[in-house]
Amino acid sequence: VRLADDHYDLDIGRARKLLGWEPRHHITQRLPKMIEALKRDPKGWSEKNGMNPDRIEGQSGEIARRSGKVEGQA
Repeated sequence: VRLADDHYDLDIGRARKLLGWEPRHHITQRLPKMIEALKRDPKGWSEKNGMNPDRIEGQSGEIARRSGKVEGQA
């Protein structure tokens, strides 16, 4: 989560040129599905993806407070 706002420029041009590789998934298509799955079952999603669900769950309130959002409000 600490790196969530970092920006990483990725260039797949070399892989495309040398290997003829193309990505099978695009973030604009996959991210909404990932978010939906996380919201549906935060603990299960976290465990499945190798994250500590207790740490993440504990941070959600802190993140909401820092952003000025109160839990339960849009």
